[in-house]
Amino acid sequence: MAGSKRAYSAEFREKAVAYVLEHDKSIAAAARELGVGESTLGSWISAAREKDAGGVLGREERDEIRRLKAANRELVMRVELLKKAAAFFATDALS
Repeated sequence: MAGSKRAYSAEFREKAVAYVLEHDKSIAAAARELGVGESTLGSWISAAREKDAGGVLGREERDEIRRLKAANRELVMRVELLKKAAAFFATDALS
């Protein structure tokens, strides 16, 4: 089926670019996972970088954001665990 093109929404393109940049994935690996061509994903990333050229985050800032997001995920999991434990002990205390 040569010549057929698949249309992707702007939201999908933005999420794909964010996925590659936030998870520090290679374009090839991310393209396989997302079912998108490598050159297509690469052009989306290039366009996003050019668009953000005025306010580009440095490597340190991206690393800090990545670290903070990981810490946030950990804290959210802990809160959920504590909620479940509190509910368990509350029902156990009632019986």
